[in-house]
Amino acid sequence: SPRTREDSGEAVAAVRGLLGLHLRFRPDDESAMGAFDIQEVVQIVDGLLLGLRLFLSAASLVTLFVGAVGVMNIMLAMVSERTREIGVMRAVGASNWNIQSIVMVEGMVIGLMSWVISLLLSVLLTNIMTSGVGVLLFGKPLTIVYGWDGIFLWLLGILGIGILASALPARGASRLTVKDTLAYE
Repeated sequence: SPRTREDSGEAVAAVRGLLGLHLRFRPDDESAMGAFDIQEVVQIVDGLLLGLRLFLSAASLVTLFVGAVGVMNIMLAMVSERTREIGVMRAVGASNWNIQSIVMVEGMVIGLMSWVISLLLSVLLTNIMTSGVGVLLFGKPLTIVYGWDGIFLWLLGILGIGILASALPARGASRLTVKDTLAYE
């Protein structure tokens, strides 16, 4: 009997040889006896799952990029709308770091808000889908296990994207002078 999954092909060959000897057919004659090797199915499913993981990862990266561009656009609009406020802050002595910090913190807050909303939506949709699929297939809802490390990593990633997407607008805001802001209309 096979000791590992990889040995199943050898086991099928041994069974074919033994049955071929007793029933008088050649072990390599596929029409004499059919055999089903689950390892072939496992390899096909593994390939399909790898393709699915790659597709979902690519879709996630595209979504992440689009989200970062959206946050950057929001922050650029915010800097444009607050040009006079930045000028007042400059006039009372705000440093480049003070202005950059304000813009970057706002970018992180936008990222945090998007994380909370997406977390709530994903938990809701996961519960609905696993309940429906579980009842349809097994007659009872499926058990859901959330990976807290993944959720925390997701939060760190979102905050990092918020910081990176805010960096360019923050730099632009910190370079505004009082003169620039007074000339702005």
